[in-house]
Amino acid sequence: MAPTTPLVAANVATSTVNGMASAPTDYTIVAGDVTNGLSIPASLFSGANSGLNYGATGFVLERLDFLVKTTTAGTAFSIVVKTTQPQTDVANEAPPFPLANAGDVTFNVNTIGVYYIGPLASGRFLQPDGSILLNFTGTLGVTTIAILNNTYAAAGPRG
Repeated sequence: MAPTTPLVAANVATSTVNGMASAPTDYTIVAGDVTNGLSIPASLFSGANSGLNYGATGFVLERLDFLVKTTTAGTAFSIVVKTTQPQTDVANEAPPFPLANAGDVTFNVNTIGVYYIGPLASGRFLQPDGSILLNFTGTLGVTTIAILNNTYAAAGPRG
């Protein structure tokens, strides 16, 4: 089944030069998300930085953090952040996102508490459509998630 995409802009806080613009609203993970996975669309977090320094253009790397709160424990409940598909279709060329070859990352959130997951580099986890995919394992308790987005721009023309 296709992953669900119920998150909205209020579930994402984007950093500014002087801190967060606003606190994100928690999204409660539901059984359908556990069954189908959760897709966080690129429109919620990418492009927050209007441009790179020194007039440079192109991809803006972002660091994503997830704030996960479990208020009722599940059984062996984990969040799996899916790695992007490695690109190896051009002979003798390095993949554009070399970290994609490192594989998925699993975080256990099965006990009551607050979990800070990240920072995760978007270059490792962005899917071809720009989204981030989360899968879940185990039995869901009551768990919420919010996203903290930190844009990054190179320090100079050569980064």
